[in-house]
Amino acid sequence: IHQMGIDAIERVSASALNDSKLYVETILEIHIKFFQLVQEAFSNEQDFTAVLHKACGKFINNNAVTTAAGNKTKSPELLARYCDVLLRKRSKAVEETDLEEKFNQIMALYFNKDVFQKFYDKMLAKRLVGQLSASDDYEESMILKLKQACGFKYTSKLERMFQDIGVSKNLIDQYRTYCEKLRLDDIVNFSVMVLSSKSWSFSASPNFVLPVELKKTFEIFTKFYTQQHNGRKLTWLHQYSKGDLQTLYTKPKYILHVSTYQIIILLLFYKFSRWTVERMQDETQIKDDLFLQVLCGLLKSKLIKCAEIDDDDDLDDLKETYIEMNYNIQIVDHFE
Repeated sequence: IHQMGIDAIERVSASALNDSKLYVETILEIHIKFFQLVQEAFSNEQDFTAVLHKACGKFINNNAVTTAAGNKTKSPELLARYCDVLLRKRSKAVEETDLEEKFNQIMALYFNKDVFQKFYDKMLAKRLVGQLSASDDYEESMILKLKQACGFKYTSKLERMFQDIGVSKNLIDQYRTYCEKLRLDDIVNFSVMVLSSKSWSFSASPNFVLPVELKKTFEIFTKFYTQQHNGRKLTWLHQYSKGDLQTLYTKPKYILHVSTYQIIILLLFYKFSRWTVERMQDETQIKDDLFLQVLCGLLKSKLIKCAEIDDDDDLDDLKETYIEMNYNIQIVDHFE
């Protein structure tokens, strides 16, 4: 069994190093084949099952892929990434797979579940904050299987993360009622997740100047929240936030789904139609390297243009280092 597993992973190792689906399904194919043999030929006898798990665990934790990666954490990382693929929205893997059965197959494998948890925590956080989960039921099912396999302590943080999401949904309903009572109809329509710092390993975003178009909304929500929870402090994680901007200067009008940093830069063009890069950075106070990264993305999307960069150039190859502080930036009024 061990040698068959080693050989199977060796055959796919070049691609499987960065392909979690290929890697995990190669492992599962071997495990399922011999697990069925143990069930049918040996009536699921415990000693044979233990030998199977030991043999599979040996090639899972030490094979051509882990050797190429230079560490033994690669297997639990790829297993966590495979779970992430299964649990995300618009995943063909979800549409074509019996997830309950797939979760059972994964949990039957022998791998370092402590390392797996570290990767799984981060990926779950991104799914929940980005609202990328295909189903809360599937997410809860996976957590339940982890609890059954590893114990309550192992999944307590994951469960608290889910609780925060549920509490946030109720909180935003209360906030909207609060705004209606005070007749606050001139603020930006937004929703927010309030997450406990003990359960989420996110770091605070760098400081910047919040545009006047957004400032009032944030101030009102902060006041509402502190009235309900005296003594608590809100730390805004703008790097994980997104919003919609409608273009009023184009025909037809578009709704742009953009990051908070992109919103901050695009709103500058309400004030002036042309900016130097230096003035934009000074106005927003976004950290230099982050500012240039966001600006570069907007140039590639052709929402804005730079007089010093030829439009005929392949902007896909544009790098932040190509942008000088004295370059001139203006909005594009006829993009597709």
